[in-house]
Amino acid sequence: MSAAALDFHGQAGFAGAMDLVINATRDWAKSVVRWNMALDQDNGPTNGGCDTCRGVATVTRGADGKWSYAKTVDYWALGQASKFVRPGARRVASNTLGAGDVQDVAFVNPNGSTALVAFNSANSPKTFRVQWGDKWFSYTLAGGAAATFTWNGPQSGASDPTAIGSVDVPFDNPDGTQALISYDSGMLASQTQVRAGDQWLGYTMPGGASLTSPTAEVPLDRGGWTATASSSSAGDPVGNAVDGDPATRWSTGQGMQPDDWFQVDLGSQQTFNRLVVDTTASNQDFAKQFEVYVSDDGTDWGKPIATGPGSTLDEILLPQIKGRYIRLVNRSSAGNWWSIHELNVLAPGGPASTDAGPVGDVQRKTAVLPDGTQLLVVYNPGHSPATFDMPLGDTTYAYHLPASAAAIFTTRQQ
Repeated sequence: MSAAALDFHGQAGFAGAMDLVINATRDWAKSVVRWNMALDQDNGPTNGGCDTCRGVATVTRGADGKWSYAKTVDYWALGQASKFVRPGARRVASNTLGAGDVQDVAFVNPNGSTALVAFNSANSPKTFRVQWGDKWFSYTLAGGAAATFTWNGPQSGASDPTAIGSVDVPFDNPDGTQALISYDSGMLASQTQVRAGDQWLGYTMPGGASLTSPTAEVPLDRGGWTATASSSSAGDPVGNAVDGDPATRWSTGQGMQPDDWFQVDLGSQQTFNRLVVDTTASNQDFAKQFEVYVSDDGTDWGKPIATGPGSTLDEILLPQIKGRYIRLVNRSSAGNWWSIHELNVLAPGGPASTDAGPVGDVQRKTAVLPDGTQLLVVYNPGHSPATFDMPLGDTTYAYHLPASAAAIFTTRQQ
């Protein structure tokens, strides 16, 4: 699909759809769906919801009463995969390596053919090389354009795992099938990581997963807290984020920019091991990439103690730490305001938890990425949740993993 015929808004829509096609499937999604199959020229009919959402096709009734339709950018983006990636296809490892702005995803179809979907998110042309075993070719893709390549036949020559940059970890299911977990170093930014000594420890939380502390956790008393921020909306002052009322909020009052910050002074040095940042009442107004810092004097912050992709409800586990000042820093750009409805700081305390939940059986495998990052992948092949120990610094948490789900733990040097 060429970008030449698309206006600015059409190009942005095409880029968003291609991002979904490529990155959703790279993150193990088995299908990609656009919500509206067909809408009229006014993006309707609606039921009170979105009135600016496109359909995959736009249906129009002319003055003569005859109906016609036009294919939208979503149609062409979905077609980059749906025309060439057949039902039952398996995603295989791929990496554009030095191409930079070129994103891609590759599949092997049930008939043995290979399909590679590529999209150039830059405004200028990009040249890259497609290599398959010991065969390769070069291709120049226009800015904002997508292309799909297909070929048949067995691979001749082995692929270089270092060049691919990812690892595949297979697991066995009770019915004899396999579950394949793929991971590459680019995914580190999509999971929460905490610093423990000279290492970064990362973990994923698939839907339905949860973590239980070995002791009850109690919220710190807010009595002496003082909050400050890099900027605040006149109607959403910074104190709203620590007032104990999740109906109020603090907001930046402007679109998110890297280095925006929110800070709380606990009044004295405190010990804590979990932060809960609640933005659920403002949907998308969370930092899309965050860092957490702790300081004793509010001046010397040192290195971050945690990083993560951000969500509407961030529960950030930490090795038990002492500090008076906590600073959250946004590292992303977005049109949304950054908002926090409530910040909770929890400390270990109270009797040990006795309800660990179902134990179950899990499978564990290790792998090492080409950059040296160590992986531990834990897979639950059963039909019921399972629980296992997850060490984090000096604390061991109970990790509850849903059925047919996998959790990925990473360790890398600072």
